[in-house]
Amino acid sequence: MRTNTMIKQASVLAVAAAFFTATADVSAESVMLKPKHKVGETVYVEQSAEIVQLIHNPMMGEPMEIAIHRIYGLLRKTDSGSSDGAKMSWTFDRTMQKVDSPMMEAAYDSDAPGAEDESELIAGPLNAMIGGKFNVEIDKDNTATSCSGMKAILDKAMEDAPGNPFSQQLQRELTDDRGRVNYGESMYLMYPNKEVNVGDTWKKTQRDLLPQIGKVVSRYEYKLDKITEEAGRKVAVISFKSTMEKDTSGKPADDVGPLGNADVKGTSSGTTTFDIERGMVTKSIANNETKIETKAKASDAKDGDEEEDGAQHSPPPGMKIEVKVKQTTLLMNEADRAKQKEAAAKHAKEVKKAEPKKETKKPAKKSDADEDEDE
Repeated sequence: MRTNTMIKQASVLAVAAAFFTATADVSAESVMLKPKHKVGETVYVEQSAEIVQLIHNPMMGEPMEIAIHRIYGLLRKTDSGSSDGAKMSWTFDRTMQKVDSPMMEAAYDSDAPGAEDESELIAGPLNAMIGGKFNVEIDKDNTATSCSGMKAILDKAMEDAPGNPFSQQLQRELTDDRGRVNYGESMYLMYPNKEVNVGDTWKKTQRDLLPQIGKVVSRYEYKLDKITEEAGRKVAVISFKSTMEKDTSGKPADDVGPLGNADVKGTSSGTTTFDIERGMVTKSIANNETKIETKAKASDAKDGDEEEDGAQHSPPPGMKIEVKVKQTTLLMNEADRAKQKEAAAKHAKEVKKAEPKKETKKPAKKSDADEDEDE
């Protein structure tokens, strides 16, 4: 009887020891979170933004909702790389946008041109971006030091958008400064460049100059949640959260947009998946919320008045803008991108084939009386 009790106790202790050992092993898992730059490698990076804006204008009564879905897909090639940083060339390979608002409805997808809902308003400029190339350099600390080539892309897009309201969006996006932030700094902000254990946290700060808002500062906190397997590959899953507000440090920005005097508060949260062997982020999902409220400016004239050069004054005080954005970034190899492109073209062809043919009305045959009148 005592022997059986001792055996049971030993078994329990053995199980407990095994459990704590396994737990210790998991908690001790770590990964080097530092990007690898494989010279000559080309990958496809697709960025999707699902945007919903709700604008409360005290002068208009009912709030106005604007929904935008935008996809930019780019081929990223590592031209050179070392422990000191990397030089990468980016080429636009897909442009897609769908806008639904009281003022405009428009859609275009370069992967499926000729769709029934395609809009000439945005099709020309977006299609002109395809093949546009720019370059980004990052240093050993993953800081984007330069971006060049955006002006040529913008100039080509603007040829198809003279006087087009959509061109205002492109003028804000297709600049070297936005390229440096969007395809350099933001892409590599997460990396701590060191070995990180599961459960560890670290912080990063990003300062930016947003075209319509001005200087902002975002403060991020990251956490290595787990090391696991996805699709047969070992990956690190990192969660993050952040806050955003106006940046009052240093000198005010010289070129502040129409919302430069507004109060701005934002939050973000999401997850990032890092492929350990490849040394790169393969997926990132973020949910962002931003609240903007305009204030009065002492220098403002009456709301809606124009200055001598035709520029609009800032929006009326008390206007509230709520913006929700779901951002998804996916990375795939060139072969998978080719399959994606082929499938999109095939689907578009099938949809177009299934569309009912429009009836062509024949001109009415003139009566004898009509012919007499013509004479």
